[in-house]
Amino acid sequence: MNLYHKRHKGSYIEIQLHQQLLSIHQQGKEINIMIIPEIVSAANSFLTPIIYDLLNCLTYPLLSFIQFQSSSMYIREKIDWMQKELQIVYKDYPSEKLKKYI
Repeated sequence: MNLYHKRHKGSYIEIQLHQQLLSIHQQGKEINIMIIPEIVSAANSFLTPIIYDLLNCLTYPLLSFIQFQSSSMYIREKIDWMQKELQIVYKDYPSEKLKKYI
């Protein structure tokens, strides 16, 4: 399954797909999330809220199985760093919502 998340006119589309993604993962299917910046040089200005909103709606186990892709090396590096950072946060400070999944 490929999910496409693209910024539009200064705002971003909120993704609330945790249950669907969890179901897809439990079926053994691969999940790919493609980040497509309209202007790569402006990636830093909108990448953070998009990725954090997306990863924050997921429970910790899913973070290990989702593959993030982008044509931009900068974006790939940023996503990799943020994904690792969120895994550490979830391990050390799991919210009540996340504890049942860890």
